Amino acid sequence: MGEALKTMRRLVCDALGPAREIHGEAWVRTPLSCLEAAFDTVPDMILIRFPEPDDPVRESYLELCGILKRNDRTRNCRVTALMSGAGRPFVDKLYSAGVDYAAPAPGGRMDSGTIREIIDALGEEHRLSCCRDRLCPYLRVVAVDTAGTMTVCGAYLDRMALGGRRLHELCETENHIGCEYFQSPRVRS
Repeated sequence: MGEALKTMRRLVCDALGPAREIHGEAWVRTPLSCLEAAFDTVPDMILIRFPEPDDPVRESYLELCGILKRNDRTRNCRVTALMSGAGRPFVDKLYSAGVDYAAPAPGGRMDSGTIREIIDALGEEHRLSCCRDRLCPYLRVVAVDTAGTMTVCGAYLDRMALGGRRLHELCETENHIGCEYFQSPRVRS
């Protein structure tokens, strides 16, 4: 190869963030600019903030992850998905794309301090394989209207909205195998 690559510690793709580079950290706003920056600099870690589940551009961010992990130049970069409202089907897509970690996206704008906090908090429980094993396979996120989403139980014909204690203590943990709906699902035929 022979060409010297600029090295960067982190690349952040966030449509809400600033487009700039500061102290070895680059911020970009679109999947295409993220791909270009990743190929130019080969960062140690790429953090991608995914839009809300009902946003049609969300698929382009997923495609970006797949391209990054399939490319010889960037496949060893650790990719972290920052998101809100991820049901099991979407986590499975992230897993297939090769994403390494998943973490909740903070509300509002992020800055370098927020990114450092997210990275410092990443542990084994944030590895996508662990996240995937923990989540009930029937857990789904559906659009309610143009302003929001709702987590529902696919084993109960998407008729049961999930939240609070049941969601966090049962559906998002290994305990989901003891759930009566998981054991006897009522799915659409």
